[in-house]
Amino acid sequence: MANLRMILAVILTISIVSCATPPGKLTESDFLSREIVLDFPVSKAYSQLREGLRYCGPSSGGVVFVTHHGIPECMPVQEDGSVLCDMYTPGAGGRSDFVLGRIEIRPRREGSTAILRVQTYVANKDKIMKAWELFLLGRAKEVCP
Repeated sequence: MANLRMILAVILTISIVSCATPPGKLTESDFLSREIVLDFPVSKAYSQLREGLRYCGPSSGGVVFVTHHGIPECMPVQEDGSVLCDMYTPGAGGRSDFVLGRIEIRPRREGSTAILRVQTYVANKDKIMKAWELFLLGRAKEVCP
């Protein structure tokens, strides 16, 4: 049974990343985007995102009905206070070389704005964006009870 699960996980991972656009070749048209207004600063949103990803891990939902949350690679905080994280699909022993999406958190006068981008080829785009939104809001337990 464990071998069957492992085989299914490998097949699913290969099928997902085989359609992916590699980093450095992405354009805005490769993404489905959503913007979320947050009533707290970038630092809190970023902290809650990281904590949610730690709590849930790179994926949830099992082998067949998996929802990828991604493995973050975040750039240093920019001069304007914004943070950009490329979210990579999970791979064998860590992350793959393919970008699942991007999360950008920007400061605004009162609070911050998060721009969530998921590549158009990805399955469960709405579930991924909803999970990211809940992570930003500090509600990871609603994603992975």
